[in-house]
Amino acid sequence: MNKNNTALIIIDIQEKFIPHINAIDEVIKNTCKLINASNILNIPVIATEQYPKGLGNIDSRLSELLKEKPYAKTCFSCFGSEEFKIKLKELNVKNLVLCGIESHVCVTQTFIDALDKGYNVYLVANAISSRHDFDHVIALERAKQEGVKLVTAEMIIFDFLRDANHEKFKEISKIVR
Repeated sequence: MNKNNTALIIIDIQEKFIPHINAIDEVIKNTCKLINASNILNIPVIATEQYPKGLGNIDSRLSELLKEKPYAKTCFSCFGSEEFKIKLKELNVKNLVLCGIESHVCVTQTFIDALDKGYNVYLVANAISSRHDFDHVIALERAKQEGVKLVTAEMIIFDFLRDANHEKFKEISKIVR
């Protein structure tokens, strides 16, 4: 993966979902690490909100790190949002790093559409979750079956760096401690 043709996608980590999602603190912690690293390395970050009128906005721990406002959507896949698709086209990236909730609904439908559109998809396994463990496990299995690359937050961050001599290594290493 080349960080120069990659975008980080944060899917629907919203206020009203949070109390119901398994391991949500881990998901938010790892998503924050990814956003921070992406901001340092100038990797674009796109966030979405599923029906924010009913489900609230993206968690404030995440929104304070974002450079751009999340895109609202009603379709489960991020690709149901015209604004999202326009933004991706503008960025002209080939790799999508996905994190968010719920694993088996919005995340799965997004990675299926992304694969159909020819993107390389990296699913951050420790930055996604669902209300029910079984749904999450099956979503990970489906991702593998479909050809998605399963990764962790730190794997992606170090893939972005590639070398301990990278000029931002010290700054990034503070994030993963």
